[in-house]
Amino acid sequence: MVVKKPFAGLGVRGELRADLKQCEAYGNAVELRKGQHNVEDLKRVFDKLQGPAFIEKAKNVPQLMNQVDGAENAAGIIRKILD
Repeated sequence: MVVKKPFAGLGVRGELRADLKQCEAYGNAVELRKGQHNVEDLKRVFDKLQGPAFIEKAKNVPQLMNQVDGAENAAGIIRKILD
């Protein structure tokens, strides 16, 4: 599933944290960090996510993901490790 809307998330596991960091760097997500749990912090995050730049980036994600063959990339990495 490809998210077409900006989002905020908690990187509780390694792969989720890595995905969030990539999305945050791209500009379609904000990673909630330890200590960002009060109402003011969350309001700032959600206000930021509703900005036009975040919305536009999120709309572009499905097109970007269609250009990537994740299974082939993963197989290539595994081949390199095994060689």
